[in-house]
Order: sequence, then C-alpha cells, then structure tokens
Amino acid sequence: MKKSFVFLFMIIIMLSACSSNEKKIAEEYESNMKNNELFIFPGGGYATYKYIDRNLYLNDFTKIKVGMTYKEIINIIGEPNGVFGSGVQWPFYETFDKSYIILYIGLESYSKLISIRIVDASGRIFDLQQEAE
Repeated sequence: MKKSFVFLFMIIIMLSACSSNEKKIAEEYESNMKNNELFIFPGGGYATYKYIDRNLYLNDFTKIKVGMTYKEIINIIGEPNGVFGSGVQWPFYETFDKSYIILYIGLESYSKLISIRIVDASGRIFDLQQEAE
C-alpha cells in the first residue's frame, strides 16, 4: 500500500511539472504573438514575423529572378517580414492583401534564389518556377 501511494504521489508530481511546463510554453507563445514575433503561417507551419510599414504588391517580385543572391533581393525588395520553416528557414514577405511570398534560397551556391512560393490569404499555395538567366 505504501509503495502504491509513493508511486501515485510521484505520478502526480510529474504530471503537475508537465502541466506547468506546458503552461509556461503557452504563456511564452502568447507573449510572442502579442509582440508579432511568432505566428502560424497560412498553409501551415510556424514563422517569425515583424511588421514593416510598406505596401508590397505581387508585381514588385517580378524584379527578382532565380539565381539572384539574397543580398541582391534585399537591395530590390527590402528586408523580409520574417522567416518560415523548421531547421532550414526561408525568408518571406507580406503583401498588401495578406498574401505571403516565400523565397527558397539555396544553402549552397552562395545563397542564390531557387524558387518562389506564394501563399494567398485563403492559404492556397502557388509555386513559381523560373529559368535561371
């Protein structure tokens, strides 16, 4: 009887520790959301986010081409609103209509643009493939 009481007591302690850890994670997530630092990306996944006061349009992205370096893209479009992905992270931009443009930048080849993905406000995904010039 004493052993089962000790066992039950240990389980209660472990569960309360887990729930306090989950509560801490939830509170941290809510704090980040209020500060626009982390959000769930349309179409799924997590991303960091920062608001930038500008109006980007899809047409602005016609100036960038596959094979451009990340630095060249930033010189044309500006800083991204955040990064998307887990492990490998890709920069993304928010457009005026709440669509998102994800830039898939290669890890090798001197960080050159590989492809572009558009996630519209309703979560539809469009992959753009261009030929390198």
